[in-house]
Amino acid sequence: MIAEIVRAGLKSVAVGQMEAGLSTGFAFAETMRHIIIPQGVRSMVPSLVSQFISLIKDTSLTTIISFSELTYRSKIIYSMDSAYVLPMYVIMACLYWVICHTLSKASKRFEVDY
Repeated sequence: MIAEIVRAGLKSVAVGQMEAGLSTGFAFAETMRHIIIPQGVRSMVPSLVSQFISLIKDTSLTTIISFSELTYRSKIIYSMDSAYVLPMYVIMACLYWVICHTLSKASKRFEVDY
């Protein structure tokens, strides 16, 4: 999926940009590095952040962000005392919301206005 996002981001740059880079004497690699990729990344960022948020929601990748694995830890806590089931799920939901909301706000900073 990420490869498709990168491909679409690079294809979104107008063909004339490559032609302009080559006509000014840049090599293909220089044209890609200085002209095409910076323009393509701007259109890739929202989709990449959305994909990353989906990964966080679908799997428990929060260990990467230095949280211990939330669902596993909450199971351990409420297996000791079942009175903590609802509070644990509320806390888990709040933590996931904070992570996803923060990533969404950060991606708005890089988003391209069309």
